[in-house]
Amino acid sequence: MTGADADHGPRRSFAEALNELIELVQEAKQVLWEEPPGPLRDRIETLRSYLVEQTHAVDEAEQRSGGRSEGFTTPSGRRPENLAAETGGDPAKMLDLLAEHVGAVANDLRRAAKASDGPEQSLFEEVASGLESRLTELRTAS
Repeated sequence: MTGADADHGPRRSFAEALNELIELVQEAKQVLWEEPPGPLRDRIETLRSYLVEQTHAVDEAEQRSGGRSEGFTTPSGRRPENLAAETGGDPAKMLDLLAEHVGAVANDLRRAAKASDGPEQSLFEEVASGLESRLTELRTAS
């Protein structure tokens, strides 16, 4: 995510945030498939649910700001990263990779918020804080 720019402004930021959140939802689902029932699985499901809620919040904010930029495509039709293939199917390594990606998206959102004075600034800060909170919960459960 690169934040708002002169060509697309906040609409580009919203689309980039939405893209990253959708990718995280897809990755969280992969980890859920491998994780046996228990407290850790419950926390992964909590993260996945939070991510879904935030995709809706970002989408609604984007619509209020004038909608998606023309010519800017989302990756929702793209195949998600295959965490199992990257980790040899090891559930612990899959969880570590998901956690790494969640942290990276939180950092991206914070950078985008700092680069903006538009409507996405406070939303991105809130989502980043929520991701960091859920990431802490995941790490303490594993």
